[in-house]
Amino acid sequence: MKKDKKKKEESIEENVKEKYPLADEMLTTIRQEYEIENDRKKTLDTKACTFITFNIALLTIFIPLIPFMNLQSFFNESSGIAKIVAIIGLIMLGISIFLLLVSFVILVYAAGISGYGRVQLDSILNLSGNEELRDISCVKQTLVAHYHQILRGTIDDKGNYKINTSRADKIQIGIILTVIGYMGLFISTIILRITVV
Repeated sequence: MKKDKKKKEESIEENVKEKYPLADEMLTTIRQEYEIENDRKKTLDTKACTFITFNIALLTIFIPLIPFMNLQSFFNESSGIAKIVAIIGLIMLGISIFLLLVSFVILVYAAGISGYGRVQLDSILNLSGNEELRDISCVKQTLVAHYHQILRGTIDDKGNYKINTSRADKIQIGIILTVIGYMGLFISTIILRITVV
């Protein structure tokens, strides 16, 4: 009985090696890709949180510098070009604050995106009672397929690669809007400090 079982296992092993000769190499490669995507996720999380913090910190620095208290008296007393420059500064200030709010929302959304797949060992190790499926090479091949599904996704699931790419795009847009918003905020603050004070 033991000889038959051992012979059957050897036969299965040879059959699997014929079917999946590169299972070890494929598993190593796909694991590395999985780790790269996990590292990319951590980097994106850090970048989004850093720019959210940066956004809040600079707003708290710049807003008190704008002479809001002097605006009413300035518009009552001034006329001509100074008034036009102040109006341009206020419009620029409004657009800048709007861009910063939009960038903040985009960055918060990008930081909160979830749906990442992870390895489900239970589903791989609890395969059916078929002994062929429990063979180490078959398990390796199943792991390769499982990692691939996690990374690239399915029809119903985006996959970690697509999720990270989507997050990276959103964070890039958020960063660009933050830079443009702060440039506008800086210029409008200078304009208003010079004309209104």
